[in-house]
Amino acid sequence: GEDETASEATFELHPQGENVLLVLTHRRLAGPDEMVNVAGGWHTHVAILGDVLSGRNPRPFWSTHAKAEAEYRI
Repeated sequence: GEDETASEATFELHPQGENVLLVLTHRRLAGPDEMVNVAGGWHTHVAILGDVLSGRNPRPFWSTHAKAEAEYRI
């Protein structure tokens, strides 16, 4: 049983010298509104991950998400 209509997210990690490149692909989204919402969410989650990995205080989720979502709507 997998739901054939469910979206699918994949994560790939590639060495880049001393760093690692994260490639995140999210497929089978229902339409433009869901794409914008999901893109804003991933954008925010990855930005917070970057903050934590860099030793910075993580930015606030919802205000960051709202800003990213607004940019994706353009």
